[in-house]
Amino acid sequence: MRKRIANHLPGPSLRSSAELKRLHEEAQAGRGIGRIRDLEEEARALVGKGERIPDHVQQTLSFFVRKKLWCVLSRNHEARSCRDAVHKRERLGRFGIPLEDELKSYFARYELSDTSSQYVIFHSRAHQLLDWDKIEVLLNDRFGVGTLTRLEEEELHTHFGMEYGRVNPFTLERSDVPVLQIFDVSTRLSTRAPFTMMTNAGEHTWAVEFRPSEIAEALEYATFHDICHTQTPAPPPHSIGIITGNTPESGLLLWNWINDEVRKQSGSHFYGDLSFPRVTIESVPALGVSIELDRREEETWHVLKDAVKSLCERGCTLLSLACNTAHYFTPQIRALCEKYGTTFVSMAEVTDIYLKTHQIEQFACLGIELVADIHGPWSAYHMLRDRDVEDLSSRAHERLYTLAHKVKAEGANESGLQLLRDILKNEVRSQHVVLAMTECSILLAHQKKRGKRKQLIEPLKLYAEAIAGLYLERAQCHLSTH
Repeated sequence: MRKRIANHLPGPSLRSSAELKRLHEEAQAGRGIGRIRDLEEEARALVGKGERIPDHVQQTLSFFVRKKLWCVLSRNHEARSCRDAVHKRERLGRFGIPLEDELKSYFARYELSDTSSQYVIFHSRAHQLLDWDKIEVLLNDRFGVGTLTRLEEEELHTHFGMEYGRVNPFTLERSDVPVLQIFDVSTRLSTRAPFTMMTNAGEHTWAVEFRPSEIAEALEYATFHDICHTQTPAPPPHSIGIITGNTPESGLLLWNWINDEVRKQSGSHFYGDLSFPRVTIESVPALGVSIELDRREEETWHVLKDAVKSLCERGCTLLSLACNTAHYFTPQIRALCEKYGTTFVSMAEVTDIYLKTHQIEQFACLGIELVADIHGPWSAYHMLRDRDVEDLSSRAHERLYTLAHKVKAEGANESGLQLLRDILKNEVRSQHVVLAMTECSILLAHQKKRGKRKQLIEPLKLYAEAIAGLYLERAQCHLSTH
């Protein structure tokens, strides 16, 4: 059921028929579309043993071929409503599309006072509600005062050979009975990849993907109007900015974990590549001066401020910083982000929430001394001062400082892992350990199997989870998938 055919200017063809012959002759004469024989073979790949392409599907395909429009034909399990169909549609190799990307059609008859009538079909995105007041004004202006009645199944079948669940704009184009097709203006453009919509191709198990902006212009008796209830536009999905450089691998790891969380948190609404956030990474090697923040505060803020401005000016709406030390500047970063309407997420605050949620009151905080000393003036983790935080020895801080430089110089390797394991075993008494040093997370990501002696809490991983959650919160609102 995952087979499909793509029409990239040549279109899906029909089975051998008089129309196929005519189209082939037009192609030979240079007036039609070529490659019909190849597309006929591709179309047959969608048909199971003992099946034939249904007449209404042939009519749908004929429309796209005749109008030279792009489309993709596919098969799905039987679908009889929009909400049922969106879970079964296949696009870009995956099953399931957002509800707003399914075309919804409402077929009606407009009866005038002189006993004449006009068939009208209204098309909108499936998550929208038709606004009957707007429709009444529209029809009154166009035809005069009348009464609008939804077609019953019997009339739909008698006059058009259709049933609900098989109605689409394409099979009506050459109907003997004139039908005015009115598309809501929202169907004109799709602002999110892959910039297409889908609907049935004339049968419950056949679907067609199309570019909505092309359809109404190609139909002979169709128009765009505002026919749905006005909805407050949801803000577009977040564009995420990641500042890194201390070390660069920290930002890469954060990005990878954000993607992992998007997959995990999206559940059945994960649509492959299209579900991932747009991400811009600003890798600032000069951020390495933050390891001596107490001596180089001015220099650190100078390079960090430029990175924040750069990402905000490039349209990032959700900003992250893959460096525990530099989160010291959280108030300044937020003040700067506010000018651009950008949200900055604090790794320390995310960690604090996790500890409170899990009622962890006693733990050790591993990091360079400026960060680990939560009672000192330089730590972004100052909100943890009311907890029972283990005091590490000077030797432990020296070894952690050595570990940080080792990872910067060598990357993640077994000797670095062994040093981290030794520090955890011999320098830390607490059962819970907050790894407030991204080099620790880089090393652990390299480790194949985790030890079970201590519960390691990784702020960078919690950070990724929180950022993915904020991204999906807005993305799912924008997609209107429920």
